[in-house]
Amino acid sequence: MSTSPNLAITHATEAQSQKVTTLNTAIDKLDLALTDIHTEAMADSDQTLTAAEFRENMLFVTTGAHTANRTLNVPDSITRFFMVRDDTTGAFTTTVKTTSGTGVTIAVADKGTAFIFYSDGTDVTLVIRGENGKLSYSGYAVGSGSSQFGSSQTLMRIPVQQDITFPANFEGAFGSLATATTASTTFDVRTETSAGGSPTSIGSIVFGVADTDATFTTTSGTAKSVTAGLMLIVRAPGTQDTTADELGFMLLASKD
Repeated sequence: MSTSPNLAITHATEAQSQKVTTLNTAIDKLDLALTDIHTEAMADSDQTLTAAEFRENMLFVTTGAHTANRTLNVPDSITRFFMVRDDTTGAFTTTVKTTSGTGVTIAVADKGTAFIFYSDGTDVTLVIRGENGKLSYSGYAVGSGSSQFGSSQTLMRIPVQQDITFPANFEGAFGSLATATTASTTFDVRTETSAGGSPTSIGSIVFGVADTDATFTTTSGTAKSVTAGLMLIVRAPGTQDTTADELGFMLLASKD
């Protein structure tokens, strides 16, 4: 019998006499692929998930004591979203990648944090970094036809749902440009002083000359609290960069 392309769920056929059995099995496999948890004992060594394990679980929890940096391999040629939480002990990282391709390294500081990944069958990329008690604020903005953001252009303006605190220098944040900067470029992160009030800067998303990866700062290098109902705003620099384009970013905040 033929199967689905990624989860390898058996298709029903026209001549099949017991279609209900095949359909119920397919429903069960979809249910597991969206909800089930697999614990992978790393045994202080690199480990590789089987195709069945990768297809039939959503969250993969790594356990064991590390004495070196280790790798969790997922099978090649299977396309899907999935989650990993590194519960190993020891001051060593776990990298999540396809068997033959590249992936993402979970830092020691991020043990116990759930990550959502995507495998295109060749490489693994990060989709969302989540954490209990935390919220993420992310955005994506594309420049004009000249591949430039307008001077002081508002790139994001969203309400904050509850009282939050951003850590000093936006620790845990990340940002990137599809097209690198020509000069050093700073995007301003602002919040309102009161509901409907004037926005004031709380920090910056900074790209150096010819950079595509950001560094982050908060004003005075300290944590910044934002009250529920105020707006979180990201603005382009006052002087237009000639090439910077397609800004993607994520800021991580703690719930107060």
